Amino acid sequence: MKYVLRTFKQTSPGDADLVVDGLKELRSMFGWSGIGFLTKSWSNPMGLVSMARTFDSTEEIHDHFDNISDQMREKIQKINEICKSSWSLMLSQHKPFTNWDPKTIRDYRVLDQWLIKPKFGNLHKLIDPLINHSESFAGMKPAVSISHSGTGSIFVSRLLKKASEIILDEKTREAQIDFVSKYGDLINEVNRNQTPLIFD
Repeated sequence: MKYVLRTFKQTSPGDADLVVDGLKELRSMFGWSGIGFLTKSWSNPMGLVSMARTFDSTEEIHDHFDNISDQMREKIQKINEICKSSWSLMLSQHKPFTNWDPKTIRDYRVLDQWLIKPKFGNLHKLIDPLINHSESFAGMKPAVSISHSGTGSIFVSRLLKKASEIILDEKTREAQIDFVSKYGDLINEVNRNQTPLIFD
């Protein structure tokens, strides 16, 4: 199993590009350039900026935090000073992206994501059904990940080459409606969002 470290920054109006540039510099300091991605909201001027990277183990994530230098901490502080809030999530990836060629990663422009919040005690009842459900998606089959904070939320994420795929993808939309109809009693909330992908 792989793990994803994802950091979110809530920006002030007009500061999103400044935060993205700062995170690119920070990722370079970490040695992450070309590994993972950033996102920036296109529908809300006060939307989130995020960055993500996949690790092979939780130990690798802990080693990353242990090796953050004073210079890196100063950079993080400067970025956070222009943000309203900042937080990180560690996700365990129960299913990776499939039906795609990683060599073409830079051809993808949009992160399409479902955030599913299960009712208390129902998290693990949804994992296998969601993994099976992901096979009904057109094109790239999404990754299914669980957050390690709170009662746990499930992220169903895939990459798209263009935003119009969201509108044209009737098969996936129908599959989502069928899933929620079948398992809705186990779920508190389902949110779907799309954000532009940024690669450095």
